[in-house]
Amino acid sequence: TVLIGEKDKAAITAACRAEGQPEIDNVVWGPHGVDVAQFQPRPEAEEADTVVMSGVMRYAPNVEAALWFAREVWPQVRARRPQAHFFLVGRDPASAVQALDGQDGITVTGTVEDPADWIAKAAVCVAPIRAAAGLQNKLLEAMAMAKAVVATPVANEGIRAPEGEAVLLAQEPAPFAAAVETLLADAALRQRMGDAARGFVEAKWTWEGPFLELEQAFLAAVPRA
Repeated sequence: TVLIGEKDKAAITAACRAEGQPEIDNVVWGPHGVDVAQFQPRPEAEEADTVVMSGVMRYAPNVEAALWFAREVWPQVRARRPQAHFFLVGRDPASAVQALDGQDGITVTGTVEDPADWIAKAAVCVAPIRAAAGLQNKLLEAMAMAKAVVATPVANEGIRAPEGEAVLLAQEPAPFAAAVETLLADAALRQRMGDAARGFVEAKWTWEGPFLELEQAFLAAVPRA
């Protein structure tokens, strides 16, 4: 059994282990990575005061995150930076997400050919997920493109990007808005964080690393089969 989240692996292992028995050895952590060739830095495409959230917009945790950010966080950002623009990028947006389009500097794109083209526009990317499991592709993709990112601790849980270096973390609306505004206002900070984010992804989250680990797990399982 292969799981992409370490927390999920621990939960399944605990649930399936018989009381008094040793650790089970047929549940492995096998995370995916990100295509660092497709999702690579494009600093020339960045647009000032542009915030992007990407993901499948029918997925319930993304819908909840988008609505929470738009209703609780974004008005605070716009109050201080009225020229700011927020793009919700992803296929099949739920009706509640579609309803945000055109409000308060918000654009809902719907399905796009290549999300990397839209992430490239971002001065700041956000991952305001508040309930999820596994790994957050949207966070890996933004970091691979050397974007300054503000995320919730839950969004970063499976990736473990270094806080304050490769990502800013915030849980509540006011700190989240303050982090977004700080990055929008400071190009040098955005570049430092983006460079650190890209370096972190190249070191930890390319496809090759997780696949090599998964291959080793398969090879180790063969003698037990």
